[in-house]
Amino acid sequence: MASFALVRVREDDGEGSTNEYVKREQNVNDAETIVCREGFTLKELTDYCVSSAVSRNNHSIAPTHRLLAALLLREVGDTVAASIMLAIAERGGLDGMSGMDYFTEGNQQGSYEEFGIDSSGGSYKPGTEKG
Repeated sequence: MASFALVRVREDDGEGSTNEYVKREQNVNDAETIVCREGFTLKELTDYCVSSAVSRNNHSIAPTHRLLAALLLREVGDTVAASIMLAIAERGGLDGMSGMDYFTEGNQQGSYEEFGIDSSGGSYKPGTEKG
């Protein structure tokens, strides 16, 4: 599965308030200004994954992103946790990686091939880990 670029955008509500959030670069609209293309926080990435899963009606997996973020933060620290969550977010969140978003993304296979996992989700192929 190919990953996609994420950006932080700022949106002015027209009444003097602004809102910043992370989204796919290809989905930025005219009312949004790109603020940056890197340096996302663990919270921003987790919020992005949760809201993306909810928007695809994958409500049951959405909170799993928060549990994973908490575990990563505790086990490996903020910098590494954010890096791992970025890799997940760039692939559409856990639901995107597993192919659960193929109705909207055309991606029934998810990230199984990329990580050397057979299509049934069973066998892991050694040698596909990041070197």
